[in-house]
Amino acid sequence: MRLSNSFNVKNAMGYGVKRVVRTICVPFQVGYRKIVQLFSPTTIVGKVSSDIKQEIKKVGEKPKSLKGYFAIGERYVAKKLVYVLVLLAILLPVLWVRFAWPFVQSRFLTKTMAVNSQDMIGYSGKVRLLDAEGSTVIFEGSLEEGRINGEGSLYDYDGNLLYRGGFLSEQYSGIGESYYANGNVKYRGEFAVNAYDGTGTLYNEDGSLLYEGSFAAGLYEGSGILYQAGEQVLYRGGFSQGLYEGTGTLYGADGTVLYEGSFSQGKKEGDGREYNEEGVLVYEGGFSQDQYSGEGVLYDGDQVVYEGGFSQGQPSEGTATYYDSEGKVLYEGSVRDGLYEGEGKLYLDGQLIYEGSFEGGEYQGQGKAYRADTGELVYAGAFEDGEYQGDGRLYDENTGNLLYEGSFYQGLYDGEGKLYNGESQELIYEGSFREGQYDGQGTFYSNGILAYEGEFLLGQYNGQGRLYDLATGAIAFEGVFHNGSPLMAQTQAEPEAGDAALQDPAAQP
Repeated sequence: MRLSNSFNVKNAMGYGVKRVVRTICVPFQVGYRKIVQLFSPTTIVGKVSSDIKQEIKKVGEKPKSLKGYFAIGERYVAKKLVYVLVLLAILLPVLWVRFAWPFVQSRFLTKTMAVNSQDMIGYSGKVRLLDAEGSTVIFEGSLEEGRINGEGSLYDYDGNLLYRGGFLSEQYSGIGESYYANGNVKYRGEFAVNAYDGTGTLYNEDGSLLYEGSFAAGLYEGSGILYQAGEQVLYRGGFSQGLYEGTGTLYGADGTVLYEGSFSQGKKEGDGREYNEEGVLVYEGGFSQDQYSGEGVLYDGDQVVYEGGFSQGQPSEGTATYYDSEGKVLYEGSVRDGLYEGEGKLYLDGQLIYEGSFEGGEYQGQGKAYRADTGELVYAGAFEDGEYQGDGRLYDENTGNLLYEGSFYQGLYDGEGKLYNGESQELIYEGSFREGQYDGQGTFYSNGILAYEGEFLLGQYNGQGRLYDLATGAIAFEGVFHNGSPLMAQTQAEPEAGDAALQDPAAQP
């Protein structure tokens, strides 16, 4: 026989030796397995249980001969009963060790061991865990397969109680109580993952109430009540992430309502009502970032003082209505930054005194002014900084008749204009004015009759002019005047009775 060139003698011999050793060892391995199986607790319990079942079936049958009994003195005992007692004697210790003792130990006995020790691994039952030195109790409660689960109490390394209640995998979970170092309850309620979660009550270190309501992840969440000193309610309403959210009510130290309405992220936001420390309403309307914003109504006592738009806590641009202390309308119209701005109406004791344009809270632009007592029109025209300025018409306060029409400056006649008698409506003067007096070129009338035309200075004839005879209308004097008196005549006639030659125009009605 020819061997292949690839045949390896060493490998072939090794393989053969392994086959021989395996063949020799097989009987021993089989025998070992049978011995282990025979004496294992499971086999014993199974065998005993099987025998007991068989004997239980027969135990009710009476032995039919003496062979079924053991003779003990003068008495006979059924062999079946003896077998049963023997089996029970074998089975009961096994059951005790396997089932009963662990149950008793876990339910009624407490085992002491060091925290994080090997004893904890896989252990289930009541335990008392000590610190590494074995001098201080760290935990008392239940273990499940080496993990802290169920009811228990946790202590710090000084022996102070930190928590008592439910645990899940070493974390506070379920109903429990946490404590301050002084022993007072800090929180009582529901926990999840070491945080307040669900319904609970939080206390100050002195034992007084701090909060009661709902929690999520350790923060106020949902409906709750926050307390201030003396266990007076500070806030009642909605919360989100520990801040006021949604509808709620704020209270003062004496329990007086200070605000009721909407909140967002801990601040007044949306519609609400604000009260002073006496509980009197001061504002109702919109809020933003704790400030009046949007449409709202401002009160003084029980009277409305402002109704309109707000921005950053102040009356803002838009249409608004102000009221006086008696609740009468003070102003209605446009406002900006808390000042009258644009078109509006101003009142005094409910009586209209101005309507027209405003700027920066002052009359500015076209408008009309009225008497406060009668409501009669006093002026219609242009205003600047609250004074007559520009073209306008002034009316007699008593008769309501036109008194002056023309130009004004800082409340005085200034520029071109006409002055009338307030009662007869006769023209008194037309021409130039300066600072409320005839000044410049003008014409003066006496009782509606032309009396003088020419130049004036500070209310007197001054410069070139003509003086007329009031009776005939003829020129009485033409020439130069100074301080109301003629100086040099170009034309002169004998003055007659009733002549206006030397009359002071400022003295005319």
